[in-house]
Amino acid sequence: MYISIFHCYDPDLTREEDGNIGHFRMNAPPIGRLSGMDRAIEKPRWPAKTIITLGSVIVGTALVVAVLVDSRTSTVTIDPTRVTLAQVQNGQFIEYIPILGTVEPIKTVFLDAVEGGQVQEIFVDDGSPIEKGQLILRLSNATLQKDSIGTESRLLENINTLRNTRINLAEKELILKEQFLDNEYRITQLEKQHRRYQKMLAESKTVISEVQFELIADELAYRKSKREILHARIAQEKTLREQQLAQVDETIAQVNHNLQVLGETLENLNVRAPISGHLSTLKVDLGQNIRQGDNIGQIDLLHSFKVGADIDQHYISKVALGQLGNFSFDDQRHELIIEKIYPEVTNDEFEVDMAFTQGIPDGLKRGQSIQINLALSGAVDSLVLAKGSFYRTTGGRWAYRVSDDGSHAARTDIRVGRQNPRFLELLEGLEVGDVVITSSYDTFGGAEELEFSEPLKLENHPLTAGTK
Repeated sequence: MYISIFHCYDPDLTREEDGNIGHFRMNAPPIGRLSGMDRAIEKPRWPAKTIITLGSVIVGTALVVAVLVDSRTSTVTIDPTRVTLAQVQNGQFIEYIPILGTVEPIKTVFLDAVEGGQVQEIFVDDGSPIEKGQLILRLSNATLQKDSIGTESRLLENINTLRNTRINLAEKELILKEQFLDNEYRITQLEKQHRRYQKMLAESKTVISEVQFELIADELAYRKSKREILHARIAQEKTLREQQLAQVDETIAQVNHNLQVLGETLENLNVRAPISGHLSTLKVDLGQNIRQGDNIGQIDLLHSFKVGADIDQHYISKVALGQLGNFSFDDQRHELIIEKIYPEVTNDEFEVDMAFTQGIPDGLKRGQSIQINLALSGAVDSLVLAKGSFYRTTGGRWAYRVSDDGSHAARTDIRVGRQNPRFLELLEGLEVGDVVITSSYDTFGGAEELEFSEPLKLENHPLTAGTK
């Protein structure tokens, strides 16, 4: 491309007047020929706008990289009075968790309505001491009472029938015995007469005929045969009678038991205390309809207490019978032991019962809440460090270790083992006596080194320490 540049005094440029309108006429050279004042200009390959844009991107990227690199390598200056320090120590580490316990009666008996009915009378108010067997309230149930009367009548009729059966069996036994005795008596008489007839015939006396003798002999043989039959019949009837009497006695016993149950059913309308204790709850009012199985109250044994606690299911595999816990009450430490674990998990928690190992502290009341430290392991010698807010930032992977002269703190990689609410178990990265910043690291930006605005005097600085 060629561009022609004209000077205002070019002789080829003349002005012509045409009335009041003036115009210029340009005497341009022929196409294809440049005048002495013309020069060729090449179009650049990269426009200036593109070059400026690329430059801005490169500079911005370099700044971001520099900031990122600087965030890991720069030194941040901090006020040493605004940080919390802790010293690595050798000590006994115990893994424990805090749980909330509630003081409960050593035993609780719930009162449930064995039979339903309407509350007719209340004899004891809730909150009162009560003795075993004491009448608490009385229910009325017309339908149950009416049905019981009908059932009782049928059972009594059955008993009468069974007793009549027993009497009939006894009478039958007596009849057979009487028949046997009559037959024995007749045999005795016939034997005597038979002997007399034999003697008379032997002496050739004609007082009796042979026919009479034969009649006596035949009847005697008959009676003796009948004796055998009666004897066998009496033995058989005895066996059958014993079986029948056993069945009758069993049935009578069952009927009597049913009558007893029937009486107990009616007696269940009278609610009595199953144990002696404290009637802590009675949830009924006069005239209220109670359904069978409804809970109407509870009785507590207040001579002793236990502690119930809910524990997060995360620890269910670490909690076992016999593990110890302790709590503070009235400025003294008291010990508890797990004696029962309930395996059911409800709302991500399971329940345990704990007993006092050294007696119940004076002044401890039913329903009182106590904070318990439950030990999950025994005490072991280890390096320990106070657990601070820094752990939330680093997850126990690193920490700021203060230099020996107290002028700065450097980022140091560490490895943490177990932990409890107060301390961390250190496995690698620190030694006994090292001082670590344990307060929050949120404002340090992950810097490699922290410079103190004035050197720390560690001997005068309070260090977090204590039992593990």
